[in-house]
This record gives sequence, structure tokens and C-alpha cells, in this order.
Amino acid sequence: MKAVAISIIGFALLKLAVGQTDIKQVFSIGDHFGGGIIFSLDPSGQHGLIAAPFDQINNTCWGDDGWIGASFVNEGTVNTKKIVTFMKTKQLFACKMPAACLCDSLTLGGYSDWYLPSINELKEMYENQKVIGGFVGWFYCSSTEVDKRHCFTVDFRPGRKKQIVNLPKIYKGYVVRCIRNSANEIPPIQENLKLNKNSAPEKSSDELILDKVQTTMNRKETKYHNITDVKSGDIVKFMSPYGDAIFGIIVERRGNNKVKIKTYPTAGFLLTVEEDLKNISKVELIN
Repeated sequence: MKAVAISIIGFALLKLAVGQTDIKQVFSIGDHFGGGIIFSLDPSGQHGLIAAPFDQINNTCWGDDGWIGASFVNEGTVNTKKIVTFMKTKQLFACKMPAACLCDSLTLGGYSDWYLPSINELKEMYENQKVIGGFVGWFYCSSTEVDKRHCFTVDFRPGRKKQIVNLPKIYKGYVVRCIRNSANEIPPIQENLKLNKNSAPEKSSDELILDKVQTTMNRKETKYHNITDVKSGDIVKFMSPYGDAIFGIIVERRGNNKVKIKTYPTAGFLLTVEEDLKNISKVELIN
């Protein structure tokens, strides 16, 4: 034990003597980090842009008509703040959840600083889409506006010669993939769940808005033992391939061993997954 202590002290003195600092982690494109997948890096390899590992929604709009000043082509964070501030002044939206507002309210992987990518950030995602994965062949909207009525989008349909397309802000069919910047790295926040069992959809295609926020939840979890124990509307928990604890609501049973789950880590987050019964547990809230 004494020898180990001496070795540690000696190493520390050596570092001071040569003026070394703590070794910093160097990342690569495709690394899983910070709640998603790194798709862009600065020259140091220590900071980069992180894409959410899956789409957040596939049927929403950019927002309402009107010039906001969200015209930055490289600063999605600035654009997102401008859009969210503008939308807060309006009582009616062209859609239920404008793309930038969805990213701004997103909590995923323990992080809450997600934003809607600018056009150049989105184009870089397009160029690295195979590394990121999970994209669909359709129009993804950026946070960069063109004029009062149009925004920049990237066409992810295969074989298209023109990637960047100007489309109406109020079009309600955009796909959204949020990103965050590791240069603004913050400690993961505690679970921020929005669960309302009574709002479970009647069918999987229904939209579900979870509106009861509980940052600290008293709950117990039990594993399902038999498919007969599973009911539509049950709140469940399972782990994503990236190690995130995902909560959702069962919307459909599939055969004898699978269920269809609509997941909502935060308001407006839309993702339907199919999970094996042995991988999920039932969550009961304790008052």
C-alpha cells in the first residue's frame, strides 16, 4: 500500500515538473458521446457536434410566417433561441410543436441543451448520415430562415442532385433531428420525466402529449412475467442501445413476447419502438 502511495505521489510530481496538464480525450466521427453521435469535430478533436441518435419528429413545421432574424448559417444555437423567443410571443402556432421549440425543450441522454441545426450543420449531418444512422428519405428543416415565409431544408431523399431546398415555414411535414455542441458540455441532468397515464393514445398513430412533469419520482419497477400482464396504457422503462433510460407508454401488444411502445423523454418527443417483453419493466408511481 505504501509503495502504491509513493508511486502516485511520484507521478504527480513528475507531471508538475514537466508542466503537463490532464490528458484530454480526443474523439472521432461516429463516437457515441454526450447523449448522441459525434458527426463533426474541430481541429483539436476534443470538441464537436453531436446528433441525436434518432429523429425527434417527422410531421411538424418550422413555425409561423414572419422574419425573425434566424439567418445564421453556422450557429444553430443562436437561430434556435431567436425562434423560441419569437414563438413565445404568439398564441397560435402553425403547428403544435415548431421544430426549434421541440429541440429547445428536448431532454435526451441526460442533456437538455439540444437545438435545431443551422443549414450548414444540417448539411454536415447529411454528409455523415451513414455514420449517424436512422435518417428517413425526406426533408429535414434547419433553423436558418430564408425570408418571411421560407426556411432552408436538406433533402435526404436518395439520388437527389439538389440537397439544399427552400420550402415554406408552415409546411407540416418536416422531419427534425436535434443536435448539441460538446464545447458547451454540461453535466447530465437528473431524470426529467413527463408522464400522464390517462393520456395514453387509443392507437399507435395518435399523438400523445405528456404534460405532468415530475423531476423527482417515487416509483417502483417490476418486470413483466407474462404477456397477459401487459395492458395498453402501462408506463414502462427500458434501456436504449446507447445506455439511456427510456420511459414510454405501451400502445399495442405484438404476439406473445413483444409490445409496441410510444416513448416520450420530453414533451413533443415522438418515437415508436418495438421491445421484447423481457427487456422492459412496468413503472408504478408512488404518491
